[in-house]
Amino acid sequence: MIDRRTLHIVFSLSATVDLRRALQTVGKDEDVIGLDDDWSFGPPADAELRRVYVEAAWGYADQDWDDQIKGFWERSLKPDHRRVVWFSRRQPREYCNFLEWLRRNGDQSFEFVDLTESYVTIASGRRARVGCVSLVRASEFVSEAFWDQARPATKEELNTWLSLWGRLREENAPMRVVAAEGLMSASLDYFDDELLSHINTRWVQARRVVGNVMADMLRNDGVFQTSDLVLRCRLQDLVDVGVVETKRVANISMQTWLRWPRNLSQ
Repeated sequence: MIDRRTLHIVFSLSATVDLRRALQTVGKDEDVIGLDDDWSFGPPADAELRRVYVEAAWGYADQDWDDQIKGFWERSLKPDHRRVVWFSRRQPREYCNFLEWLRRNGDQSFEFVDLTESYVTIASGRRARVGCVSLVRASEFVSEAFWDQARPATKEELNTWLSLWGRLREENAPMRVVAAEGLMSASLDYFDDELLSHINTRWVQARRVVGNVMADMLRNDGVFQTSDLVLRCRLQDLVDVGVVETKRVANISMQTWLRWPRNLSQ
């Protein structure tokens, strides 16, 4: 017999905190679990190669991280609860994580909340579009009661999502981004020009470069197309090939100082 207790499934750990707090605020005794992984990064059809990409970006392999991911998949794929999956098609991480979850879920029933076209009221009183679930605050979950939007997927929606993820898995590119035409494959150097646009002949810290690129994403696209860890990883590659130089540091961190090499700036 199915336990009708609701399990909410989100695709970031920060979203679990705010959604859980919101549910408690309105007296809903429901569970929330999140996935600390990013399927918009790394070849989706090659598990071992994807792991190489992810570990290079994260900088380490962590057993606790592995255990968290394993626990998420084990619990989220059990059809012994009413399951509600949250995502936005405006954010590559959430959208790709949802599509991978859907592939693994098979034909088991679930409901979903898609916040792609949803809005919240911000401090100024203006209505602002929701970029992704992980940016929604607990108070906004409460005021908008987004959980009331939960519904089963139609056959057409399922076919569209599975077809899209099947194509992206077949392309097996190192990254996926949201463009005007929707979710698409991207090369590993997709953000390099944006990173380089914030570097010049003067020393600047990596955290400033990454922060500026992410601010541009939020301002122009309304979403974070990728994570700060992926951008730092790209900066490392640019340093390794000599496009960017550091103050005699081989492995960069967010505190590392960067600039164009002198032979390029003269």
